[in-house]
Amino acid sequence: MAVALARIRKSVARQRLIQQIQLRRLEMLVPDFQTIMLPLLKDLQSGERTGRDTQQALAEHFSLTPEELALRIPSGTAYLFSNRIGWAKTHLKAAGTSRTR
Repeated sequence: MAVALARIRKSVARQRLIQQIQLRRLEMLVPDFQTIMLPLLKDLQSGERTGRDTQQALAEHFSLTPEELALRIPSGTAYLFSNRIGWAKTHLKAAGTSRTR
C-alpha cells in the first residue's frame, strides 16, 4: 500500500512539473513589454482607438493564439498579454512618447 501511494505521489508531482513547463513555454510566446512598445507606439499613431482594438491589433501583429491570450499573470487577477501592454504604455508615457491613460 505504501509503495502504491508513493508511486501515485511521484506521478502527481511529475504531472505538475509537466504542466508548469508547458505553462512557461506558453508564457515565453507572449512578448515582453519591451517588445510590445514599438508596435504599440505605431498603433497609437493611427488615431483614437479603444484599448480592446489596440489589444486585438497587437495580438494579430504577434500572431498570438487564443491559448496564449488566455494566460493570466501568477496572481490570476489579469491576463498576461493585457498586463504587458499596460506596462508598455506606462513606459512609453514615462518616456514622454505617449499620452495614453
